[in-house]
Amino acid sequence: MQTNTKDQVYAGFFVRLTAFLIDMIIVSVALAVIRVPMWFVSLNNPDNVLVRNFIFQYSIVDIVCYLLTVLYFVLMTYYTGATLGKKLFQLRVVSTEDRKMTFFEVLYRESIGRFLSGVIMNLGYLLILAQKEHRGIHDLLADTSVIYYHEKKVYVHTQMNYRNMVPQPGYTVPPQGMRIHRHRRMQTATACHHRVMRIHRWHRRQTACHRRAKRICRRRCHRRQRFSRKTIRQIFKVIE
Repeated sequence: MQTNTKDQVYAGFFVRLTAFLIDMIIVSVALAVIRVPMWFVSLNNPDNVLVRNFIFQYSIVDIVCYLLTVLYFVLMTYYTGATLGKKLFQLRVVSTEDRKMTFFEVLYRESIGRFLSGVIMNLGYLLILAQKEHRGIHDLLADTSVIYYHEKKVYVHTQMNYRNMVPQPGYTVPPQGMRIHRHRRMQTATACHHRVMRIHRWHRRQTACHRRAKRICRRRCHRRQRFSRKTIRQIFKVIE
């Protein structure tokens, strides 16, 4: 998804950390389906192939859980641009080259990039605090950044000219002075027209009342007269 680089607001370190913690909680709850049964297996049979150390101190279950975690981050970032934690804060991962990220770029960012960011005391993540664009090592390697993404809802206000309204197909405009047609569609169209006209008349009446109240106040101030209770009641009556 392309974004306008001029309107980007980069996400800070703490909001990204909070989003990451929320993602890890979601992933941990989902992976509990695998880890809890394997924990009971390790209690009954510690020499099981699935729970004993396979590579260094990691078992096959640990490797599978890690791959599923990486798969969650890769798929969510590639297809939606943000994980569930980032969506809560309206964050999105975008490319610095103003184009859609490829699958291999997302995979490289979420696997090798995150591994390098957390190698030495998580210095790659702490680099987000020192940069203006708040980019870590995994962002620098994959040419990505995390920005705020707000979906703006645009409301278009149009002033309709009811005198020159074009009727819908199948409708006929009744002549002036003609009563409302009994047909349901014509009744609905005429009722909507009268309702809108009542709203316009109410706005004109309110504007006229405020103008009248201003004239009363201006006249009293010009004559240097005090506002009596009768005048104040008159002003509020006009405004109401």
